[in-house]
Amino acid sequence: MAEVTDMLKEALGLHQNNKLDEAKEIYLKILETEPENYEVLDFLGLVFLAQQKIDKAEEYIKKAIAINPNDYFYGNLAKVYFAKGEFDKSIEIYKLLLKKEPKNVDYLFNLALSYKNIQDYSTAIEIYNKVLEINPHMYEAFFNIASIYFDLGNTDLAIKYYKKILENEPGDNESVYFIALSYLKNREYSKGWKYFENRLCRKS
Repeated sequence: MAEVTDMLKEALGLHQNNKLDEAKEIYLKILETEPENYEVLDFLGLVFLAQQKIDKAEEYIKKAIAINPNDYFYGNLAKVYFAKGEFDKSIEIYKLLLKKEPKNVDYLFNLALSYKNIQDYSTAIEIYNKVLEINPHMYEAFFNIASIYFDLGNTDLAIKYYKKILENEPGDNESVYFIALSYLKNREYSKGWKYFENRLCRKS
């Protein structure tokens, strides 16, 4: 048992340092002696997910769930489905998880992202706004809302949300770029070029 604990500690260190092949080798060795070690099965699934070996990731995470069906493993399975482009399945899992933890920001954010990917933009925006009620400074939620409005051609609302990003991240060049582009699309050329000039000054 002590040997397995030491092996797992080593594997986790390698995993955290992105030495995935070395971590995977140790996880597999542990499973030779403890084939129902659900934590190791899940860790191995996450290694495969990071390596874009999605089918193998699904296989091992499902094995972990079969032994110990906990919410953390289901959350990882949802990530696998998202990576596979099976957004209906990731949505289903996140909805179930949110019944237990309705204010879990990670679940809400990933649910919104799933809806965004099936182009259900109104639902995605609604959920991103729930995220911002819980975490008012979450850059990614503001940026994704702004990006949706930009893609839909609603440049006024896009500008509004990109500017909210700059309130917390004044050095965010990507937001400055899209504000400039939005103004140019609105034919507000002087404002657009002003933001482009500011962006160039920040880069130099």
